[in-house]
Amino acid sequence: PERRKELDEALAAEDEERAAAEFHKYLAFALNDKTLLPPEEESLIQFGREQGLSEARMKELIQSELAASGAVRQSPPTPQETAARAEHGARTAFSACPCGR
Repeated sequence: PERRKELDEALAAEDEERAAAEFHKYLAFALNDKTLLPPEEESLIQFGREQGLSEARMKELIQSELAASGAVRQSPPTPQETAARAEHGARTAFSACPCGR
């Protein structure tokens, strides 16, 4: 029984390392532009769950890669920022009117 326990633990560790390596591939792709948006992080967490990684392990991997790559988490724009961008976009669209006005 003790030998079986050791083998099970070794196999579990190998499985986790494989899952972590796969997670890292997706994480590196998500951080390609040096930012991590909340929807991207949520997708990564979901992928990690599907791979059998714990929340703590995923957070550890994300933090480590953010630090190593120089990438940053970005928060979503506030409603005011979204409205301001929409207003600016509307003004820009009208100022580029092909009618010349």
